[in-house]
Amino acid sequence: MALVRAVDGTYISHPFIEDGDAITRVYNMVCTQRETDYNAGQISLDDPMSNAASAGVIELPFPADSNAYFVGDSGHVPIGGGMIQFTRTFSNIPKTITVPSGSAFVTFPGLANGHLAITGLTMDEANETLNIETGNAHGLDLGNDIYIQNLVWSQDNGVDPATEKSYTTDYGWTKVTPTAIISSTVFQVPREWDDTYTLTVLDGEAWNKEQNEYQISTIEMSSGGVSPIGVKIDTTATNTINVGDSINVFVNFKVGTSGTFVHSVASRYKVLAKVGNKIIVDVGLYWSAQDSLIIQGIGRIANTGSARAPQSFNVATSTTYEYVLPGTELTVPSAEDINVPQTFRVIDQNTGDVATTAQNGGIRVITTGNLEFFTVSLPTIPTSSEYQSMIGSKANIVIESSVSEWAGNILLIKTKTCRAQ
Repeated sequence: MALVRAVDGTYISHPFIEDGDAITRVYNMVCTQRETDYNAGQISLDDPMSNAASAGVIELPFPADSNAYFVGDSGHVPIGGGMIQFTRTFSNIPKTITVPSGSAFVTFPGLANGHLAITGLTMDEANETLNIETGNAHGLDLGNDIYIQNLVWSQDNGVDPATEKSYTTDYGWTKVTPTAIISSTVFQVPREWDDTYTLTVLDGEAWNKEQNEYQISTIEMSSGGVSPIGVKIDTTATNTINVGDSINVFVNFKVGTSGTFVHSVASRYKVLAKVGNKIIVDVGLYWSAQDSLIIQGIGRIANTGSARAPQSFNVATSTTYEYVLPGTELTVPSAEDINVPQTFRVIDQNTGDVATTAQNGGIRVITTGNLEFFTVSLPTIPTSSEYQSMIGSKANIVIESSVSEWAGNILLIKTKTCRAQ
């Protein structure tokens, strides 16, 4: 009676089956012993259940498991005759799992650079103009203004050393009226030249904020991959909206001719795909069967590019549960060696501080009389372009993390993430 023996009621539990982990076992031995002989330090936390002796019992009620570690005795109760009963527990280190964890409002960084990237520059010496090429269709009509920011290039005339020049002369956007529309991606702006140069773009973006609003003509359900991804929107006029652009959408619609509930969509969305003139956005509505969507009144779209101030969205989150037993892993010799994942931040390289807006940076030139002042703005980490690529690749960013005790010395690192928006 002085020794610890496992009795009826002993069982093995699998606490993570619902989360897809059918391997992790928790061994619960209901034990009895003479109360005066109970020794709380008989075995130590983290001792493996390699055999009956290492588990501190006369005989194991189930096969030994050297990957199960002692996490404690619990539930001590007297059972008469000077005896006590308690539960001795050993556990595997649970597998890392990631599960959906509802939604949360998250503030995402602003984007200082996110409109039409300027990809090419050529000189038209006869007309004293500069031909500017954009990465996507600019949507300009003759008479529209275009806004240019941070346009910097290297110019080489084949004789003098190459130099860096800038079209914009101060901070912020410079409004320019194109002198000609060459193609859907090329337009001309005025510029005086003293010589013929080969120009190489270093940085710059253009923003057509005058011709960016369209009336919605029709909307329909759209399916993509294994599940519906939202709605497909067509505009009455040919639009120059591109995949990856952010758009402000306002539209009210019913589902089916017999429906009475009116869905109202009024928010900012990322363009996921484009089919002809129709753009596809995920507005958070999903259907199991195809039906018609009927617009109620007039709907419209405004293309805002990707540049934006910091934005807060209600987004779906996932939580990763990672279990660590210090001392059993080479990388975690003690609890003090655990580094909890840090929340996502944009870092301003100019100051080293946390920034609210991601930017690509570049060189600006301020001209005062005959003097030119060069101002260098370092890119943030990540840059605006890098963060937009994170959105495109559906990268997950950390929004919350913690470390706590799970059982015995086994620690739980909990990390909540969401997709970059």
